Amino acid sequence: MRQRKVFRHGDTYFVFYSDDTNMVYKTSQNAETWSDAVVVRPCALSARFSIWYDGAYVHYAYNPHDIEPNTPIYYCRGLISGSSIVWDAEQIAVPAGPRGYVYSVVATDSSGHPWIGYLDYTANYTYATKSSANDGTWQTASGFPYKLTEILSNGGISSWGSILVPLTENKVYVVYGRGGYPLNGRLWSGSDWSEEETASTTSLNNNWYAFSAVAFHDDVHVAFVTGSNLIYIKRAYSTGWTPEETVRFGSEGIDIGWLGVSLTIDARNGDMWVFFSNHQPSPDGWVKYRRYVASTGAWSQVDFNLASNRDYPMRPSASYQVQDNEICVIWSERSNPPHDLLFATTGRPTAAYGYLARDDSNGRIYYIYGGKKYWIMTPEAHLAYGFRPYRLGQQNQWKTATAAELALPDGYALNGDVPLPPLLLANGALMGDTIPGGRVYYVTGGTKYWIETPAAFTSYGFNSDDVIWVPTDHLALYSDGPDLTGGPLPWP
Repeated sequence: MRQRKVFRHGDTYFVFYSDDTNMVYKTSQNAETWSDAVVVRPCALSARFSIWYDGAYVHYAYNPHDIEPNTPIYYCRGLISGSSIVWDAEQIAVPAGPRGYVYSVVATDSSGHPWIGYLDYTANYTYATKSSANDGTWQTASGFPYKLTEILSNGGISSWGSILVPLTENKVYVVYGRGGYPLNGRLWSGSDWSEEETASTTSLNNNWYAFSAVAFHDDVHVAFVTGSNLIYIKRAYSTGWTPEETVRFGSEGIDIGWLGVSLTIDARNGDMWVFFSNHQPSPDGWVKYRRYVASTGAWSQVDFNLASNRDYPMRPSASYQVQDNEICVIWSERSNPPHDLLFATTGRPTAAYGYLARDDSNGRIYYIYGGKKYWIMTPEAHLAYGFRPYRLGQQNQWKTATAAELALPDGYALNGDVPLPPLLLANGALMGDTIPGGRVYYVTGGTKYWIETPAAFTSYGFNSDDVIWVPTDHLALYSDGPDLTGGPLPWP
């Protein structure tokens, strides 16, 4: 998705959308109970506006109509206070044109100057414009609006769509594409434009939903769909665009080409997540993602599940970057209007990990995660999730549940088929690397501890049948703890 419409500010989630009459937003502190919709301005379609969150302010760009003559593009900035937004006076960023404007996106550079990208239907060219002011007013900077390419739009999916990617020191990179053609881009250095660059060698599926972009420092990262394959490319600031890498082949599942992708960056370390959906009816619909670990330079080779049993999910839009160790994602559902709008987060993987706790009064074993307890219904389900069975003389994988843990609200019952709520293996799991001769680790709290020798493994009473074998790239999700040589285990 080129447009962003969700973010987290402090302890509050914000979701923007159109209710078919107005641009509105809702807020929540727990991602379950949501406020009433707050009206921002008239707006009949969500595709007619885009938002940008800069850490203190939220900005929007709005084009009132699709190919409607004599309509401008509007810009507005709002200061966030708790769960409220105090808006400045709305500004005209692009004066009305004979045929109007579409596909507007917005961002701010490192000094807070707003930028807007859009397609001008008068001339069928794609443009970027910038304000020289950063105080909530719009003063078009000298040399703007700037025509990004001399290639005409062909209309429909072959119309130009753009994404504004802020870099450091007021630099901005603009990625733009049209369905059926390779992606292009230009760098604004802070004072002038580079030559037009060809970013990809294969063609983009469509200009609306099939590409997404972020930056880590001054390097630009792009995920896009060509055919039914999910592709990744990178523009290293010093050397230019890298060759394409296939993150997910169409042969691995449903064609995601028309259903949208959304890319998120962790500004602390360069890790990335790309979200996608399959637009299938319930119970087969899902929203999933793959993760890039910057320290290894590799994408995961398996899908991670964000939401299951969904009904025609499509067009996921994620927050631009990780906020408080969390990523916010929204998507729409149902095959025909009216569509439902759904929200989910990836959770806070550095703050909470799953573990097992046993209620000694009745023998029930619960999976504790995210402030809830999930009852594992049967011994067969326990084994299906890869938990170690009880064996005489072996350290159990569960702890005795405290009164506080038993008082936690119930999550859904775990029957062996529904997915576990966390993203990493639970505390006390045995994790093995699938490469020949791969190491075996003891896992707890998102940290892996290499069991150094077979003798050490045996001394803990572990059984090789209990090892959960995972792809090597999954190991990179865990930090490294001290090696285990037969001394005390780190948990419980």
